[in-house]
Parts: sequence; structure tokens; C-alpha cells
Amino acid sequence: MERHKSIGIFDSGVGGLSIAEAINELLPEENLVYFADIEFSPYGNKSTEIIEKRSKEIVKFLISQNCKLVVVACNTATVNSISNLRAETSIPIIGVEPI
Repeated sequence: MERHKSIGIFDSGVGGLSIAEAINELLPEENLVYFADIEFSPYGNKSTEIIEKRSKEIVKFLISQNCKLVVVACNTATVNSISNLRAETSIPIIGVEPI
């Protein structure tokens, strides 16, 4: 992976900080950019269309911040938007989903 670029992480709030901490422990040499979407939190009561749109906006922002990949650290965003994000983005998108 390119070391001069960051790993972007987003969640609808601060719950994804535990994921960011785990990434930092595993990859301490990597720079992380964390986006806590407090303005639109919680995602659980939003429609799929709103979650998809907001997730695309956040990923676009993280890419503009020189992120080389994005971790969707939100279960609701993963379920509702991960497929579209992966199809529409040229960087890797990792979600919190079963393997």
C-alpha cells in the first residue's frame, strides 16, 4: 500500500473508533482519517437511499483527503451501501460484514 496516502474510516458516530484503534495497532505506520458523521446520526432510522447518498458523499470526501482505501465502520452503512460504493469507487472499500 502507498504509505503517503491515508486509510479513511467512517461511522455514523464514534462507535467506529474501536475499529480505528484496531487498525492503528495492526498498522501503526499508516495515517488514519476518521469521519464521524454526527450530523446524520443515527443511520438506523434513515432510508436506504439517504444512507447510500450520504455514504457516497463521505467516501468522495475521504478520497479528496488522499485516502487509498476506506473502511465503512458502520453496520447500517455497510448493509445499505457497500455494494454500490465498491461498484462506483476505484479504491478498496472494506465494510464490517461477515466473511
